[in-house]
Amino acid sequence: YPIRVIHGVSMAFHSTASNAIVASSTTSENRGEIMGLFGISRAVAFGIGPILGSFTLDMWGHKTVFIVAAVVGLAAMILAKFGGECSEVEIETNRAALKEFLQDRTLIFVTVAMFLLTLAHGGLTTFIPIHVKERMAGNLGTFYLVYSLSITLVEIFAGKASDRQCRMPIALSSVVLLGVGFVAVGGVAGMPTLILAAVIYGAGFGGFQVAIGAFVADQTNDENRGKVFSIFYASYDLGIALSGVVMGAIAAGVGLSGMFYLSSIVVLPSILLLMFAPREGVREAFACGWLGETRPEVRHAGGSL
Repeated sequence: YPIRVIHGVSMAFHSTASNAIVASSTTSENRGEIMGLFGISRAVAFGIGPILGSFTLDMWGHKTVFIVAAVVGLAAMILAKFGGECSEVEIETNRAALKEFLQDRTLIFVTVAMFLLTLAHGGLTTFIPIHVKERMAGNLGTFYLVYSLSITLVEIFAGKASDRQCRMPIALSSVVLLGVGFVAVGGVAGMPTLILAAVIYGAGFGGFQVAIGAFVADQTNDENRGKVFSIFYASYDLGIALSGVVMGAIAAGVGLSGMFYLSSIVVLPSILLLMFAPREGVREAFACGWLGETRPEVRHAGGSL
């Protein structure tokens, strides 16, 4: 448990700092594209990691797996050290940022939506190995590979699309895909359906991740972006932390397929929260994408927080 705590804390630091650095290194005009390209690194790693881990485990055992992971982590630390930041801003951390965040309807709504979707997402990533084995649907590595490829392709195009149009229509479309993806995973019955589920769910997750990250960045300024991201991505970490317990309890009652089907329900409150999130009103959640609006002040209406 102490080792797991250290791991969780380090991942929380990394997700907050890395996303804030990348967001601050861009402008609102190309933020979606750059954050999409940055997200590809996670998708590729998610596809390669399980394959590399399985190969190392079969060849040399558990101990070597963790040695390899440690070496990879050391290499990442070195790269981060030499990467540096584009700007240095001296800011005193205080409680005012949290108070301002809690008073900002836009950020609260997207944060709660992130938590709900991550809660279901964590259940999927935790229990899909058992589900695939029970359904005899083929090699689990195939799911992860197709899933990561789907995320990679979608993040490239979704990032650019959110820059040209609006973040929120991309996010809403992606949430709908996530809902369909949960149902598809629940109905997996063989390799073809496993691949289809990986494509749909990967597309939804990739599009949402890029669009919502860029949207939150648009609502902040450079001085407070790190603070806001720390609270926003804490909802992701909290969702992952609780997912095993919550979704496991649901699975114990209705089975794994039923759990995946029920996971799609979180899409409904998430869509409502995202629809009401933009400061300009509900219509602006659809205007610049689905309704054809292209006014610059609507595309990336930034906040002062």
